[in-house]
Amino acid sequence: MDGVYASDSMKDKNQFNAADNRRSDNTFSLKNFNEARFQLGDRYRDLATVVVHSNILKELQNANITDPKTGNTILINGNQLPTQISAPNPGDSIKGVRVIVDDTMPVKDGVYTSYLFASGAFGWSELPTPRAAETGRDALRFQGVDYLISRRRFVLAPQGMSWNESAFAADNPNKPFPGMEDLANGKYWNRVFDPKIMPYVKFTTTDEAIKQGTTTPTAPTK
Repeated sequence: MDGVYASDSMKDKNQFNAADNRRSDNTFSLKNFNEARFQLGDRYRDLATVVVHSNILKELQNANITDPKTGNTILINGNQLPTQISAPNPGDSIKGVRVIVDDTMPVKDGVYTSYLFASGAFGWSELPTPRAAETGRDALRFQGVDYLISRRRFVLAPQGMSWNESAFAADNPNKPFPGMEDLANGKYWNRVFDPKIMPYVKFTTTDEAIKQGTTTPTAPTK
């Protein structure tokens, strides 16, 4: 995702930066979350997950912004099963969007990056690989050990983006596959979809305490 959003073709597309010092509220508030998810317009309904740092989830819980949980007991027609079978804990969600916590999410100078994803945000396929299966033997280990070696090669693709293999090959003639630093280079990515049908949004905030909106009652007029 670093490479996707470093691409010139993604400048100001599918992202909302609440921590750009242009707003009084730079937190992961409901208002800012709405701004982020509506970057997709009418496709906001397709959002399935939001990935956040644990510091962000802590502030969401402190402010009681996460959706109320319905419990983890299976109900049928409103009645609890007599065996009291328990379902997996539903976890946290915001506006029906499931929260995934990952402390490897980018943090820099107090600014936290979160990502909103719709289902199918990434596609993948498996490519043929030379010598996909072979056997081996180590005669000196444990009185002889036989090995079965299996190799598989997968290709991961963020929907709506195209990988510029020719540019990568020109810059790295002796490198058969891109590394993580190459994937993070926006030079090798190009947007090929309309932003509104791309299933992800970059959302940038701070982890400051989220203030709930309050209203001050006014005195009745005569």
